[in-house]
Amino acid sequence: MMPRMVGETLLHYQVVEHIGAGGMGVVYRARDTKLGRDVALKFLPAEFTTDPDRLHRFEREARLLASLNHPNIAVIHGFEQDGARSFLVLELVEGATLADRLATGALPIPEALSIAGEIAEGMEAAHERGVIHRDLKPANIKLTRDGKVKILDFGLARAGQPEPEGNIENSPTIPAVPSSRTEDGSLLGTAPYMSPEQLRGQSVDQRADIWAFGCVLYELLTGRSPFHASSSPEVMARILAHEPDWGALPSDLPLSATRLLRHCLAKDPHQRLHAAADIRIVLQDVVGDEEPLAPTALPGRRETRRTVVVAVATLLLGAIAGTFLLRPRTPAGAPQGAVRLMIPARGATAVVPVPDASSVAISPDGRTVAYVASLASGESVDPIEQTQDRAGTQLYCRSLDSFESTPIRGTAGASAPFFSPDGKWVGFMHLDSGMIRKVELGGGNPVGIALVPEQAFRGADWGEDGTIYYSAGGGLSAVHEDGGEPWVVISPDPEAGEKTYRCPDVLPGGDALICMFGSYDILTYDDADIVLLDLASGETSVLARGGLDPLYVPTGHIVFGRAGKVFAIPFDLEHRKSTGPTVQVLDGVVTSDGYGSMQLGCSDNGTLVYVSGGPEQFATQLMIMHRDGRIEPIPQPPRPYGRPALSPDGDRFAISVLGANASLWIYDLRRDTMTKLVSGWDNTGPVWVNSGRTIVYGSNRDGINAIWTTPSDGSGTPTKLFDRSASAYPTGSSPDGKLVVAQLLSPTTGLDIWTVDLDGRGTPLIQSPAREVSGSVSPDGRYIAYASDESGRLEIYVQTFPKTGRKWKLSEEGGDLPHWSRDGNRIYYWSGRRLMVVPYDLQPDFHPARTRQVLETTVDVNDYQIFPDDERFLVVGRASAEDQAAVAVRRPAGRLFAARSPDLRVVLNWFDELEQLAPGP
Repeated sequence: MMPRMVGETLLHYQVVEHIGAGGMGVVYRARDTKLGRDVALKFLPAEFTTDPDRLHRFEREARLLASLNHPNIAVIHGFEQDGARSFLVLELVEGATLADRLATGALPIPEALSIAGEIAEGMEAAHERGVIHRDLKPANIKLTRDGKVKILDFGLARAGQPEPEGNIENSPTIPAVPSSRTEDGSLLGTAPYMSPEQLRGQSVDQRADIWAFGCVLYELLTGRSPFHASSSPEVMARILAHEPDWGALPSDLPLSATRLLRHCLAKDPHQRLHAAADIRIVLQDVVGDEEPLAPTALPGRRETRRTVVVAVATLLLGAIAGTFLLRPRTPAGAPQGAVRLMIPARGATAVVPVPDASSVAISPDGRTVAYVASLASGESVDPIEQTQDRAGTQLYCRSLDSFESTPIRGTAGASAPFFSPDGKWVGFMHLDSGMIRKVELGGGNPVGIALVPEQAFRGADWGEDGTIYYSAGGGLSAVHEDGGEPWVVISPDPEAGEKTYRCPDVLPGGDALICMFGSYDILTYDDADIVLLDLASGETSVLARGGLDPLYVPTGHIVFGRAGKVFAIPFDLEHRKSTGPTVQVLDGVVTSDGYGSMQLGCSDNGTLVYVSGGPEQFATQLMIMHRDGRIEPIPQPPRPYGRPALSPDGDRFAISVLGANASLWIYDLRRDTMTKLVSGWDNTGPVWVNSGRTIVYGSNRDGINAIWTTPSDGSGTPTKLFDRSASAYPTGSSPDGKLVVAQLLSPTTGLDIWTVDLDGRGTPLIQSPAREVSGSVSPDGRYIAYASDESGRLEIYVQTFPKTGRKWKLSEEGGDLPHWSRDGNRIYYWSGRRLMVVPYDLQPDFHPARTRQVLETTVDVNDYQIFPDDERFLVVGRASAEDQAAVAVRRPAGRLFAARSPDLRVVLNWFDELEQLAPGP
């Protein structure tokens, strides 16, 4: 909302003046023409008006806040809506804020304590009604022209009961939304005034306000906040690990006031004062006690008793205060200890873990985090891009001294960020073009560096000499940071059982690197080797067995992941060998045993950033979904499943279990048994042919991506059908089984649809610069449905088959995974979380009818198949928590799985913790 509203009239409020803006919206002075008074109108952020649930929840809590009636709280007069605009009608408080007053320095002790007493009275009144402020600070406190204190925005942070442990709203950045769930990373809560439990993501109640009160009182008395530092991360670290400078308090401050401050700023909330009323009572005694502590006149009996009490209390308080004041301070060079923070992000700024390589990186100086997020909703692709983004991702940047994440221009379609040694550039993999690019941290024209064959990118690192090492095609290659001709650093030997070298990390000096190595006989990259590669000789040596995505850190350690945990080994850089045992140093990190990635980055100064979660982040579940949305889990554990394929009779399905070497399985729905069909190497994309007697699938079992066949009953030997030295992935077949439909990756046109006959002859069917995927042939063999992004996003099309000709576009709002019904009169596809259907007839040609929605679900569907009865769908996906609670389980062993939403976690001073857990060389 901008100042151009001045002069407008909304309902009976005439907008007079633009006052300011804050986390909860924009504020105007307005004239209430009905009651003849000036008020403040606060217009809510746009997300409130577009989310009825949030709007209703906010309105309900606004009513509670409007019930507060106290002279030290600026009240809410009402909650109004004028068309699409929602706003609060607030008491207009004239005067300067306490922040304005503090701009000239500390306040005199009597004035400071008097103001603090009025703040405490307002807090007490609100807390009694269950209202917590959670953003109490000098800028939210006004001093009226007649000298009264008014607390602003009381309760707009949240009205209600304490949240359960771990709620994202308790994190260092709190959304400006009065809700029980966080939906974005907008700020409400200011670092210097936030309690330790808020920073740690623990439960928050009125004691958080008491902490903030203590910070405000300290600032009134000293002129600066108790945890002053030059950046937000340093402020947070001080709050969690340091005491305020108690020596900065005025020397003539009553000891009872000093004790009050200590109890307000106790880091443990159980040791902190629990009620604002206690603060008010103490301050009343301090402010009201004007007699000297050592009177010169002989007092009366009552005065004598009071003087004795005061004297004794003073001695006790002095002893207590002396205990604190004489406590030795931490030496400047002593270890600070690890400090854990969280960067909550939701909506457009949420981190999107991609299993190919880490989706998060941190600059060498530890000041900036880059991570992969979704392309902002409704945002057009950056005009810098020559082709439209097809991957739906982009890079975001989060400075650790900021509360906001911002997109990096020029990174639409980006994945796997990594920083240049000077931190000025971010390298990334551009998913659509299959090219490594770089862009300045502030955004701009992306620069192409190297094309990755078959888009098989598995991590990169940027050396001090300007060489970028990256994983491609199973081996490691290198290219200069300015581009040019790449060169091969090391390649695996398939005949020796070697499959891949990936996730390189250059060691200091630039003459060696570490990486992970996997063979064709492991099932998970958790079992890969961490190896050292001498760049001069090309020789390798094993440093550790059983780990993925290694990283060297300056403490003299190599850290790597395994099954959601992080391990470290001490490493002698000079002699290039490990010098100690493997030790676990961290848990709860997203790892991928199927790709070998770990979602983690570490700066040179010991700031760690990682995506919280575990290996289950990339796991999916098998389920049966009914037309009415009911879900029946198939009793198999969550795994990274590939595409399923139902047998012609619908009693079995073939599916791959992805991993370091994906295996192919047959599941019998009648007996609930899972039988391995093909293992070793990568085996994906099963298709049933020959009346269900044969499975066609993609495999690299001889070191080359090809299409193979094998009997579906497990007998016989796999036979290679088609080999074009390109990534080949079967997606369907003609009804007579004579043609296999597959998607192949071309170095010039990207993903195309081909047909392969039973003699192994391949023919391009649909080939263009666009991406064509998910080819599916109609039951009568006359048409093929597929998804293409020729329009800029994936949509569903139909063409004639086996010779293409006329083309029909079926979807209008995006679509993928088309499948034909068995009876031959409907096409199904998914559009987001909606299953759509397009009826059609064939008299005399293909005539599609209007598209209809079959169902909408909260399941993230990876792929699916249609049962012969056309009433059930075999689904591979991940369920939401709501699905878990409401699932209809038909088997006792069946249950749904849902990975938690990942967050970015930050650990400051992590090297101190690392050296304690795994002493270095």
